Amino acid sequence: MESVDRNGKRITDLSYLVSICEDDDDFKTEMIETFLKNTPPLINDMKNYLIDSEWKMIGDIAHKMKPSFTFMGIHTAKDLILSIEKQGRMQENIKEIPTMILELESICKAAFAELETELIQE
Repeated sequence: MESVDRNGKRITDLSYLVSICEDDDDFKTEMIETFLKNTPPLINDMKNYLIDSEWKMIGDIAHKMKPSFTFMGIHTAKDLILSIEKQGRMQENIKEIPTMILELESICKAAFAELETELIQE
């Protein structure tokens, strides 16, 4: 079953990743596997930093995650991750951050399902 966003579209768009891989399927697979391996612990780190109100650390993690979201074409999370980064680093509207992290986690779970299916199909 294909994951879709609220508008019935795929969460991921691998066209950018495919364009930089230049027909190197091993590189593409490696990038997807790295995203699948590294992203869940980063989201868990964000959630753990919430406990101690470590807003700057949450913003720093969001900053670290941005490039991989670009590679995987997770456009629905672009503004969200930018907001988490800015609000965390600037410690602005911090009451919104927990909800944003949960939304990011939800988007990522759908993206993980799509990417795992992508790996199986290769």
